[in-house]
Amino acid sequence: MKNKIYFGKCAEGYVALMAVLIISLVTLMAASATSFGGFGGLSAVLNRENKEISLNLAWSCLDQAILRTVQSPSWQLKDEGENVFIDSWSCEIVSIEKEEDQFLIKTFSEVGRAATQLETRVEIKTDGGLQVKIFSVREI
Repeated sequence: MKNKIYFGKCAEGYVALMAVLIISLVTLMAASATSFGGFGGLSAVLNRENKEISLNLAWSCLDQAILRTVQSPSWQLKDEGENVFIDSWSCEIVSIEKEEDQFLIKTFSEVGRAATQLETRVEIKTDGGLQVKIFSVREI
């Protein structure tokens, strides 16, 4: 009879041990799922910030292209484009096509995995004063 009583108490301990292991496993899985969700959110914030920086850099290159065209109407862009360095960032004036008083300017910038390419139609008139009109800006 001693063997049966001892075996019964051992079985009770086994059930309790299995219950503790299952509860611990479920708690560990919930905690790790929550922590990985935080990494995904952080990645999304970083990608959004990189896209915003990239967009602002492309606009800065557009400003530089307009400024250089206004300052020197005979200014020609190199065939391979021109890099513009702003602080520790850079962007590229890809192309400028002239059609009478209108210009089609393409700029490009890349920050991390975020890239922005702008195509802008601008009218620049210097008759009787300087007039710069931006007709359209679109992201390609």
